[in-house]
Amino acid sequence: MKPKYIIPIICLLVIAIATLYNQFGFPPDPPTNATAPDTLKPITLSTNLPHIFPAPSDSHMKLAVHRYGQIIENANQAPDDPEAIAERADELVDLMTSTRFFKGFSDYAIPITIDSQPSFGNALENITTKTIEYANTEPRLTPNQRLQVLQSLFALGHQLFIYNQRLYIRNTGLGIMNATGNTMYKLVLDHPELKTSSAPLDKNILIWSSALTDINKQWHAKLAIVMDLDPHRGDLMNIAQNDQDPTFRTEAILRLGLFQHAPKSKGNLRLMQHIIKRAKSDPDPNIQAAANAAANFTREQAAKFK
Repeated sequence: MKPKYIIPIICLLVIAIATLYNQFGFPPDPPTNATAPDTLKPITLSTNLPHIFPAPSDSHMKLAVHRYGQIIENANQAPDDPEAIAERADELVDLMTSTRFFKGFSDYAIPITIDSQPSFGNALENITTKTIEYANTEPRLTPNQRLQVLQSLFALGHQLFIYNQRLYIRNTGLGIMNATGNTMYKLVLDHPELKTSSAPLDKNILIWSSALTDINKQWHAKLAIVMDLDPHRGDLMNIAQNDQDPTFRTEAILRLGLFQHAPKSKGNLRLMQHIIKRAKSDPDPNIQAAANAAANFTREQAAKFK
């Protein structure tokens, strides 16, 4: 080839490559080790953990949800009233030792939209802090009654975590177990009569604490990605597309609706829109709803998050 043709050919190649990149963009960002395959497994508690709270029956599940709603309503109407706090604690003990909830029993309160807030406000947080305070300080309670109150609150956190899918509900349930488990352990240390050789409650609580430590590590690592104000796009897309835990996949898809308006590259935008489109036909109705919400999320809405 004559030298005089080399430079024009090189120029044509450069123009062609530039045109292709302008048309199709760079490839999407690859995920990092933060979303390696092991991190995309479902986050669940073992079913073989020892009992540190009474196992409820399977009866009256619908009634359980109604009574749960009444406790929530009571917490909103009289969050700081001492008599109402005592009533809630008594109702919680009765509820958690007599009934079992069903899948999704609290998910209804969280609209499937980006950064949605629960319809019942901060009732669960109020119930947690006020019930623990009541168990610790109410002079009329015996040590065994204090333990029953804490066990019932722990059981509520457990069922919020295992039976629901929405991120806020499961995150709150995990927080309830963390806070209540620590308080129970201190109570048992102060009152050794609460444990027996057949039910070494202090040791069993420590077994739960170890399991929860592992769960917290996995949970908060993924939570940091999906809730980041400027997440690594490759990791967010990896969770949205491949996470086996529907809680995080749902939330990541919702966040794609926001970050499709700040994708950082055309390759990222292409893949985000592809993930959202495929998720619209997912068999999980929550993931379908998240995909529809993400697809309809506008640039004007996204601007409010800056």
